[in-house]
Amino acid sequence: MSQTGTSSDGRQRDDSTVGAELQSIETAKRYLRTERTELGTEREAFRTFADRLSRQRFTARGGDGGLGAVRSLRRPADGGSVTGEIRRAFRETVMAVDHYDDIYGESLDEHLRSELGPDIAAVVTSSAAPSPTLRGALLAAVEEAIADRRALSDLVEGEWDSLVDARRRLEPLATAARSETTPSEWTAELDAVAVDRQRLIRQRIGSPYLDGHDLCAYLYDDVDDWTYPVLTICASLRARASVGDAPSTGAAVR
Repeated sequence: MSQTGTSSDGRQRDDSTVGAELQSIETAKRYLRTERTELGTEREAFRTFADRLSRQRFTARGGDGGLGAVRSLRRPADGGSVTGEIRRAFRETVMAVDHYDDIYGESLDEHLRSELGPDIAAVVTSSAAPSPTLRGALLAAVEEAIADRRALSDLVEGEWDSLVDARRRLEPLATAARSETTPSEWTAELDAVAVDRQRLIRQRIGSPYLDGHDLCAYLYDDVDDWTYPVLTICASLRARASVGDAPSTGAAVR
């Protein structure tokens, strides 16, 4: 339903139109909500996998626990090998998240390699008796996977805060752009929003795999029209301003 209100200068404004102009921010926030949920689900799946690893017997009872004990490894009650039990646990936890097929869609071997590394994957997917050090290596790899997702979650929260702040600053500018307000009265703040956002993208660090540009490309990969939600709005509003009334913002969407 379209709602109307009164701007600071007494003119009527259409809130639904202003909301449409800021839609890329709202779309971006929906993507962030989904990413936040999926990362939390994956962290919990890895914790469950680690718990099952901690309860899994990697060596036979008795003996000196050395190589001989490993080679005489007692098989689990269901007749599977220890590495088979590890594969099953991985499949039933890490690969069992609801979004797995949509986001990853990898085979067991592929996902073991991508998440735990090729060396561990080679051992886990073989039928050979595991080394006594395998448990520690697995748990370390799992902890690294959890830490990576925690770091990405921090970036997602930072992006969320940035979008909330940008919308707060852009909403009155979108209203002004639709009014008879002289562009010079609002384009300086528009430029400031764009500059602040560009600075954040350049300086954003928090993952060994993603810089600020990579993060936007990753988070908004499924969006056809834009990669940078705030800069897209800035460029759109700037296009509506009188070019001769204000300097260029430098906020071109790249």
